[in-house]
Amino acid sequence: MQNTNFNGSVIIRRMFKQRYGRIKKRNFVVLAICLVAVLLPVLILYLFSTERVESGNIADFSISDHSSRKVVQGLGYDIVAVDDGNLINNNSFEPMVYKQNLIVDSGNDEIIKVAMPNDPTTRIFTENFFVDANAEVFATDSEGRRALKKSGKVSQYLSDQIDDFQPVSLPPDLPSNIRWKSIVESGEKVILGGSKGYILSIDSFSSTSLSRLPSEEEVIGVCVFDDLFLALDENGGFYKSSDSLKWELVFQINDKFLLTKSEDNLEENTEASTSRTDDVVTSTDKTDVAETLINKINDTETSTSKTDSFAISTGKTDVEIGAEPSENIKWLDLSSRIDEQGNSIFMAVGEAGFVLYGNLEKNDTKRLVTSQNINAVTSNSDGFYLVGDNSLAFYSYDGENYRYLDIPQKANWQAVSSRGHQVMIAGDQGQVVFSKDGYSFDSLNNETLSELSLQHTEQNHDDQEVIVIKPHFVSCSILSNNQFILLDSRGISFYSDNFGETWKNFSNLATSKFNLVQRLPSGRLLMTGLDGGIEYAIMGLVIKLDSKLEQGTYENGDLLVLEQISTTPIIQPKIEESETLIGDWYISNPSAVQIQLNHNAPDGGRAALEIDLSRKSNSENELTGLFSQQIIEHQIPQNAGLIIQQKLEDTAYTNIKNNTIFSFEFWAKFDSDDSANLNLSFEGLNLQIEQFNKNISGDWEKYQGFFVIPKNSLREDKSLWLRIELNGSGKLYLDNLWFGAADNSGKNILANLSDDFSKGSILRLDFVPIGSKEYHSESWLSSEKYYSSYYQDKKGIKLQGQANLAKSMELCNSFNANPWLLIDSQASDSELKNLMQYLFGQQSTPLGELRTVHGALSRYSDIFNQIYIEIGDQNGLLENDWQRKSYVNWVVQILSETPEYAQVKKNLIFVDGMQYKDNIILSDADYHASDFNLDSRINNLTDLKQFNKNFTESLPRDPRRGTATRSELIRQTNQNFEEIRLADVIATALSMMGDEIDATLLNLDLTSDSMTNPYAHCYGNIGKAISDMNPYTLTSGIKQDNVSAYAYGSGNRRVIVLVNFSEMSSSCQIFNIDLKGFRQSIYDAKGAVLEQSKVRHRKSVYSLLPGGVIVLEGTLEKNK
Repeated sequence: MQNTNFNGSVIIRRMFKQRYGRIKKRNFVVLAICLVAVLLPVLILYLFSTERVESGNIADFSISDHSSRKVVQGLGYDIVAVDDGNLINNNSFEPMVYKQNLIVDSGNDEIIKVAMPNDPTTRIFTENFFVDANAEVFATDSEGRRALKKSGKVSQYLSDQIDDFQPVSLPPDLPSNIRWKSIVESGEKVILGGSKGYILSIDSFSSTSLSRLPSEEEVIGVCVFDDLFLALDENGGFYKSSDSLKWELVFQINDKFLLTKSEDNLEENTEASTSRTDDVVTSTDKTDVAETLINKINDTETSTSKTDSFAISTGKTDVEIGAEPSENIKWLDLSSRIDEQGNSIFMAVGEAGFVLYGNLEKNDTKRLVTSQNINAVTSNSDGFYLVGDNSLAFYSYDGENYRYLDIPQKANWQAVSSRGHQVMIAGDQGQVVFSKDGYSFDSLNNETLSELSLQHTEQNHDDQEVIVIKPHFVSCSILSNNQFILLDSRGISFYSDNFGETWKNFSNLATSKFNLVQRLPSGRLLMTGLDGGIEYAIMGLVIKLDSKLEQGTYENGDLLVLEQISTTPIIQPKIEESETLIGDWYISNPSAVQIQLNHNAPDGGRAALEIDLSRKSNSENELTGLFSQQIIEHQIPQNAGLIIQQKLEDTAYTNIKNNTIFSFEFWAKFDSDDSANLNLSFEGLNLQIEQFNKNISGDWEKYQGFFVIPKNSLREDKSLWLRIELNGSGKLYLDNLWFGAADNSGKNILANLSDDFSKGSILRLDFVPIGSKEYHSESWLSSEKYYSSYYQDKKGIKLQGQANLAKSMELCNSFNANPWLLIDSQASDSELKNLMQYLFGQQSTPLGELRTVHGALSRYSDIFNQIYIEIGDQNGLLENDWQRKSYVNWVVQILSETPEYAQVKKNLIFVDGMQYKDNIILSDADYHASDFNLDSRINNLTDLKQFNKNFTESLPRDPRRGTATRSELIRQTNQNFEEIRLADVIATALSMMGDEIDATLLNLDLTSDSMTNPYAHCYGNIGKAISDMNPYTLTSGIKQDNVSAYAYGSGNRRVIVLVNFSEMSSSCQIFNIDLKGFRQSIYDAKGAVLEQSKVRHRKSVYSLLPGGVIVLEGTLEKNK
């Protein structure tokens, strides 16, 4: 066999030689040299390309050998909202809180005097609202540090208390014998219109300017309209000005009559005024005003908020209705208002029943079917009030429709004034009427008016004594606390401080006779004299506490803080007819139910619902809102007990679709020897479910039960209501109701936290109110449960959550994250001291014991390495940078002086959260906090550098550190555009980390109806990984603009983050570090995790998706 093979090979060699001849060795040498010459460059290029691939889509990086000395604190979350899975709102029946912050002007050891605040919210409070309110008075030193001077209860609260009058310095070029006719105030400016077309402007009561209308006619009215001033002269010249100095004619009212087509337009006007009528009523009264046909307007008219509206038409012909005024018709007054839609409307009134109403673009002139003069007009939030001769008195919401005012006296009415809903009208024979609501009027006439008038006799031209029994009033004004001021044609003042029961002369506070008086929104009382002089008094609050100061007096600059609670809103909530107030409880007999503060469940809160079961449901099918007082039609079963029910929100639908078993929990007690029955049911399901029943007896006890709601039981066409029916006889108390998925029962604010949620290194507890004006003082202590309650201001009413601090710290512990607390600008020193004891006090202290009751295992300094305390002004109370800096320093000082501070000062980080207008920070805090606002996409490294530059320039400078900025923390990352990508979020968070910034937080909403931020997983993983690490520098070997890289390390531990800004996939490699065995997490632009695996090779090229991120974590070998 071997011979055969050998012979074969010999034969093949012979055949090759015969065909090609003998090949010489030098040929092989040449061939080898040629192959080497060709392959060597290819091999070099290959080897070079494995280390460095020079392409537009590939970036390489080298990591520095040494790190920065600075330690970063990582990435975390700003938790903006939480809930406990409760599908019931307003579950604890908590009262609303209202606060005032006032600067003391003067006082003694008992009385506190405060200038009337120039704040519209002040006027929403009733006169005695703050009596029995909690009060604290703080002295403030030159550095802005506060010291508690006095605390107690308010025993007296008197507003509009008149101080001494002061003259206004008038311009030297003001002619003599000028008489002022109208006043208006806007911001810091007051303008007055008077005779000969003169207009006086008073700026901040420190300087005056004089201007004049081009017509030089008497100015009978001035008003504010949007951002303009309007003025009207007696001949109908309508003028506007933006600065009250230069006046421009808008139109001449009489010109509008000349342009009117007598027949067609008048018929059209008449039809418009009578088109929406139900019936016609003919009056038998013989006055000109009443010789009309009164058309009752539909109840759907806007003006029916006061009473039924009436359109004024006439029995005369259309031509007679619209008869042109004579050439010498005079206009007599002007007023303006803003309606519920925010639209400005003006109204002018004049002789012979003529009115002008509308705005500068569209306005109408009409005659109110009377030959009587309309002498005056005023306005408030309800509408316009017009009064005139021969008992003429009308109300109009919008100038289109009018109704008669029901006034118990007849008079030639000369003046009208309003304040809030109150209206006062004065006549030419001593008649005065007043209404608290603008609807029902009472007479204020009594003998003291005539007696006071008789005291002021005058001499006529023949030196004969003139006796006036019934004064001719020309001006009036309403002050708070039952105070009124009237002026008559002689310039005599009439003043009452007891609701008109007695009157006295007011001139002892002034030096002249007056013709015009008006209370200004800024809290001043302005009066103009018959000689053209002007005087004003700064009105103020006079407040007494329940005891005197033990030493010293109340002084100028002291801070007075008032806090009052109310079980009902002080302003009636505005609700659309087809809607209900979110979270309100609707009652079948509202007289049987009230919120009271004397009994509350052990679980916490300040109030409970008291129900008198001796009062059953009303017979009508109506429910009344507990807070809103809204009445809705609703079917009530026959023989039903007392019903309270709440409309559930969309969150309930989602929960029922995703769950089957539900829990209902509540606390209750019953003040009777018998028991009461509570039955829970639902309206709006298409299937009958087993009802929940509990018998209630004895003292406070927690009741709980479970039931099933099938997922297919929901109806899309009907609202879902939770109904509680109560039967028994006696008083029942309910508190802390909870209804939700059984899995969430008892989880408190952790209800919506999934087990696989990525944990950050810091949690900012934005939802825990400390020092907030919207919550009770120390509300974070008030309950160990989460609950929701109402807050109301001039903007409206809203539901807000209240979380206990201990449960919130438990949330941080579950994240294994350090807590970040916020102290707002309403905090008192007692609240700050109690905060420190609650957080860090020994268990033997009162608040340390309460902390344990709330479920805390130990002091929080034993649980967390660091606790951030941010001091800010979300309340918007501090007016300038000095106040902001001083407040931060004061809070730091109070906290630092507590007994607990010495033991925990290494754990505390003070953060200045103020926004400084002058961009200078001088507080004693360790850090300053700012926000990231992502307004547009980061397309490349150039965009990122520009973002960083803009942000750095916005940071406040610390003059004590030269041009350097203080270390910054980012408390929020606001994503302000929809197309944002993970790359934008991560790159901005890390690009300045370790330089200007030490930590960055991402906004996160943990409420059950909120979608989790899609970038939270990547953000949290990076945050935990880099916490307490040092930054490393990464440099790129080639010039590129698409990929950025960040590295952090501690010991041999390394974290590397790669970010791709471009719209295309990019590749990246790090060639001077062995990443084999590192864990890599690959994310797309939307934050989804696409892959998590181990790096298999020492040298790897990483592919980054457009807008995507790769995170590499691992430990280097010790010799690396």
